[in-house]
Formats: sequence, structure tokens, C-alpha cells
Amino acid sequence: MDVALIVATLCVVYIASIYNRLQHLLLVVQERKANVEAGALGRTELLERLADGSGRAPEYHQMLAQLAGAEQDLLARRESCNAEIRAYNAYRAQIPQILLSRIAGFRRIDFLVPDRTLSAGRPRTEDGTSATVTPMRR
Repeated sequence: MDVALIVATLCVVYIASIYNRLQHLLLVVQERKANVEAGALGRTELLERLADGSGRAPEYHQMLAQLAGAEQDLLARRESCNAEIRAYNAYRAQIPQILLSRIAGFRRIDFLVPDRTLSAGRPRTEDGTSATVTPMRR
């Protein structure tokens, strides 16, 4: 009886640790997606300011340099987010975790790809939907 109780307790603790790790990885992915969205918003604001300008103002070249910096920052944020998505998906796909993840509702997350339209300013997933509305858990 004591052995069965110890084994059951160990199983519950192991399942709880898997759930907590999945939850932690999911929260990190959500944070990184928010960072990508913030970078995309900053890039969009710079693009709007450039479009409103006459193109001859001295600050035009400064805004172009800021836009290049914003693009590099957005690229770094997207790569960081994709690395976290990769870690989440890899952990979720392992044998014991995939069973719990299906029961608990942890779904696979698509990688972010560069936005093809500069006017939208929102990151897109591989299937073309906005990253802000991609369901991560059901």
C-alpha cells in the first residue's frame, strides 16, 4: 500500500511538473509575440511619418536610419520569438508531454514569418493569419 501511494504521488508530481513547464514555455512565447507586435507597431509609426513627410526635409534621412534600426530590431524580436516557439513545440512533442498537452489543450504554435505588407504592421504566422489572434490554447 505504501509503495502504491509513493508511486502515485511521484506520478502526480511528474505530471504537475510537465504541466508547469508547458505553461511557462507558453507564457514566454506569448511575451515574445507581444514584443514582436510592439516592434511592428513602432515600424508602422515610422512608415506613416515617412509617408506624411515631403521627402526633402533634413529629418527624412534620420527617419530612414531609424526605420532601418526598427527593421533590425523587429527581425531580432521575430527570431527570438521563433526560438521560443521552437523550444515550446519541441518540448510539447516529446512522448510523455504530448499526451498531457493534448489533454490540457496545449496546441502547436506556428512560427512567425515576415509580414509581406509593410502597411499592416502586424506579424503573420505561416498560415497567413495575424499572430495576435492565433489561438495558442483552447
